[in-house]
Amino acid sequence: MTALFQKRGYMRIKATFTLFKRTVPSGRQVYYYQCYDQKGRRQFAKSTGKSLKTEANEFCLRLFKDGLLIPEQKKPTFAEFSAGWWDLETCKYLKWRQLHEPITDSTLII
Repeated sequence: MTALFQKRGYMRIKATFTLFKRTVPSGRQVYYYQCYDQKGRRQFAKSTGKSLKTEANEFCLRLFKDGLLIPEQKKPTFAEFSAGWWDLETCKYLKWRQLHEPITDSTLII
């Protein structure tokens, strides 16, 4: 049956969200939800804070209705993105370059 769907080009319909249990460090079992963004990428799991599935489902439906199920991605400002860029201890680019194509120290000295 699956091969028939793939052959004819049918797409699998994804649920708006999925619920699953996780045990938190206190030992309590809490429901988490996971959903997909507008581009079809799966988002990280978020806690509902509920230990009953019906309550967790209602919580997610309320978030969906209010348009808050998928949290808005915060885009970093250029100042946040470039903070510590040429710092040898914090810049990931410089660490990568030191491993592959090292930059001379005289280039880094300002």
